[in-house]
Amino acid sequence: MTTFPLCPFPVYSSCTLPVTKERKHPMETPRYSKFYFWSFIPVFNFIAWIHAGIITKLKKYYIFAGLYFLSNFLIEEGDDARAVIYFITFAIGVVHALKARHAVTVEAHKARLEAHKATSKIREDLAALDREYGVAPGQPAAPAAGAPAAPVLVERVIIKEIVRIPCTYCGSLVENTVTKCPNCGGDIR
Repeated sequence: MTTFPLCPFPVYSSCTLPVTKERKHPMETPRYSKFYFWSFIPVFNFIAWIHAGIITKLKKYYIFAGLYFLSNFLIEEGDDARAVIYFITFAIGVVHALKARHAVTVEAHKARLEAHKATSKIREDLAALDREYGVAPGQPAAPAAGAPAAPVLVERVIIKEIVRIPCTYCGSLVENTVTKCPNCGGDIR
């Protein structure tokens, strides 16, 4: 055991380094969806199911959204029975969202994996085409032998100064390159 002058705690010479976990690809682990937070907001709890439908691309969650949206029409002032039924459906909606959280997360992860596989497949196909035609990744393809070269576009900027002078007859401003006034037809000197 060794002590350092500025450190009051003992430092052991035979320490072990923490074992680092192997990092997984982000697509391997599902991210828990936060869709159920919407279910805690009265009157807007149906948005949780719209959110679940969007991230999973499944129609059943849109149906749940419609059912919970219809329960909002039970709210009416002065009718206690309807209010009790609304709050019961609200509580059922919250419990339903919490119970469905894992299923929505798994289904959303499957949807993300399918999208990732599709884009990965497209990238693999493009890379295979690049290898087949001998194109380096990220480089534009060279034109085929004997093919006409693409025309080279050259921009030219032409600056022309236009001087306007007053017409001696009507007084309107006209360009100094014209011989007759476009307004009155008088001769410009």
